[in-house]
Amino acid sequence: MSSNIKLYTKDCIQVKDYYNTLLKDVSWNFEGSSGMPDEVFKHWCSNEQADNPIVKEIWSKVQTQLGDLKLTPYRTMLNLYNHGDTSYAHVDSHKWTVIVYLNTVWKLDWGGYTIFTNRGMDKIIYAAYPMPGSFVLFNGNIIHKPTAVERNAPFPRMGLTFQCEESEE
Repeated sequence: MSSNIKLYTKDCIQVKDYYNTLLKDVSWNFEGSSGMPDEVFKHWCSNEQADNPIVKEIWSKVQTQLGDLKLTPYRTMLNLYNHGDTSYAHVDSHKWTVIVYLNTVWKLDWGGYTIFTNRGMDKIIYAAYPMPGSFVLFNGNIIHKPTAVERNAPFPRMGLTFQCEESEE
């Protein structure tokens, strides 16, 4: 694994109540994308969730797992991927990105992994399995994308993304 990518597992975040609450209480729109100008793919998303109390609670739990690395989120978004949904490979606009996987159940053969590639985009250097309650921290300039959710997945894969900068606190 690259030293700029770290997967936190072992029920880091207890997601039991978050998925269903966010699914029904958030205003979703079908405008999600990687931000690449020519991208035609869209998925369900809800942007700028920083003031949502559940999102604040989740961020607090993430921050305690990061140890000495102190981050401040500048963009916060929920992404919901149904079967077949994906987006273009891209880099993020901030130094660090955290993706929290919020499903309470996820099976290996349902897809929806976050993959990371080398600069030439001809080699996958890491794949993060969206294990419930886990999150992945990575340098935002690493090329990444979600893989498609398989048609046998009974519900969408939900990820909460924080794009962050290092902070002094």
